[in-house]
Amino acid sequence: MYEIDVIIDALTPCLLHEESGQYVNTVVKPITKNDLTELKTWNATFNWSLYFNRPEILMRKLMVEGSDRIEGALAMQIQEGFIEVILVESAPWNIKKPKHYAGVGGHLFAIACKKSCDHDFDGVIAFNAKTRLIQHYQKTIHAELIGGTRMIVEEEGAALLLKTYYKEGAQW
Repeated sequence: MYEIDVIIDALTPCLLHEESGQYVNTVVKPITKNDLTELKTWNATFNWSLYFNRPEILMRKLMVEGSDRIEGALAMQIQEGFIEVILVESAPWNIKKPKHYAGVGGHLFAIACKKSCDHDFDGVIAFNAKTRLIQHYQKTIHAELIGGTRMIVEEEGAALLLKTYYKEGAQW
C-alpha cells in the first residue's frame, strides 16, 4: 500500500485559480481506462492501473467544471466503518509554484470524507502518510496518528472538509 504524499496547500471552496484569484466549480467523476494514460505521466511512483479493474476500489478524478483535464485523482476502498484512502495525487501543474489551482489536495480528501458519509461512516477515513507529512496532515485536516504512519480523520476533521468543499445544499 502506498503512503499518501499530497500537500494540502489550502482549504478552499472548490478550487482557487491562482493566477486570477477566482474560485472555480468542480466535478468529480469515475476514472476511466483512457484516464490511466494521463495519470501514468504524472508520477512514476504511482501505478493507478493496478487498481482499475478491482471492483472494490473506487477511483475518482477531480476536474474543473467544463474541462476534461484531470486536476487530481483519488483511489479509495469501503471498509467496515470507514473509507480507506489508497492513493491521492494532484496533477503536476498543481504542485509546484507557479501552480494552476490551489485546494486540490484538500478537495480529494473531502471526496473521501463525503463517500464515508454516504455509507453512514460519519466522514471517517484512514490512510498511511509519508512520515514527513504526518504533522502537516494533523494541522491541515485534523488527522490523528494512530500508530506508525497510520492516520485517521474522524468526524471533526471530516466536518471541516465537508463544510469547506460541499456547501450546504450541495449535490453530493
